[in-house]
Amino acid sequence: MGSQLATIGLGVTDAVMLGRVGVEPLAAAVLGTMMVFVFTMGGTGFMQAVSPMVAAASGAGDDRTVRRAVRMGLWVGVIYAVLVMPVMWQAEVILLMLGQQPDLAETAGLYVRIAQWSILFHMIHHALRSFLSGLERAGIVFWATFAGLLLNGLLDYALIFGHWGAPRLEVSGAAYATLGTSLVIALVLVAYSHGQRDVRPYQIFARLWVPDWSTFFEVFRLGWPISLTLLAEVSLFGLASIMMGWIGTVALAAHGIAIQVISVLFMVPLGLGFAATVRIGRADGRKDPVGLQRASWTVGGIGALTGILSAVILLLIPEWLIALFMDAKTPDAGAVMAYGVPLLA
Repeated sequence: MGSQLATIGLGVTDAVMLGRVGVEPLAAAVLGTMMVFVFTMGGTGFMQAVSPMVAAASGAGDDRTVRRAVRMGLWVGVIYAVLVMPVMWQAEVILLMLGQQPDLAETAGLYVRIAQWSILFHMIHHALRSFLSGLERAGIVFWATFAGLLLNGLLDYALIFGHWGAPRLEVSGAAYATLGTSLVIALVLVAYSHGQRDVRPYQIFARLWVPDWSTFFEVFRLGWPISLTLLAEVSLFGLASIMMGWIGTVALAAHGIAIQVISVLFMVPLGLGFAATVRIGRADGRKDPVGLQRASWTVGGIGALTGILSAVILLLIPEWLIALFMDAKTPDAGAVMAYGVPLLA
């Protein structure tokens, strides 16, 4: 859960700082970040397929299958990134075709052209996160992502506003911060997976270039339903953002803030789901039906309580949540608040 919160915190940091620049940069960033997020989540499902494969193989003591699953997961992730990046390069054209305002589409397209390179590092990050989480070593994933969150905040502060001698790049600065942070997180996880004593025996990077087609297609077979499910979920939010853009800049900015708040809350049950995948996978590998049932009921109960608590928060303190993203002195801040409160409800 902490890893998921830190991951979504990257986008939240961008939104908070761009909200201080103005409503228009925030609205453009909403479109750009949503497009990058949709394409990233479309590939994340394939990487999530690695986690149960690793957990089950580890529970059965099969180190060779662990290694093969992670290697081919990396293959699938890199191939996916290469295939979608040409589409992302046409972000401005796509947004114009979807009826967005030309100035917002231009700025959002510039954001995507910079940030799209991060999708490759995201796939590596998610594959290694699935590997380490499947071995029940989620701590390093959290600390790497949390460090990335701090780095992203520093880069945002420098590049969005032009502090510390850096150029003032505003929306482009947020994109460069995202790219740099995703690279650093991926490198940290690569270094840990390669050099840490307790995971080094898996040798997941040895003969990385050698294909293992049966495992490759197993990752694909398990991953494509997960990817389509995630893609459907995030596309609902993406299409809502497009429609808000038809209404106007203020509505789009308010919707973007609401989505950021909802996304933060959603990371808790999503993290629970990842934990359940690992616990159930390991129980399955041990042939332990009692452990499997306990994991299922436990995560279901915690998830239900989380949903109730989230709803209470959204109903009780919506103004406070929206105020985190906007300076009260910013033009149209009041209009954004008026749109945002009922959206959170």
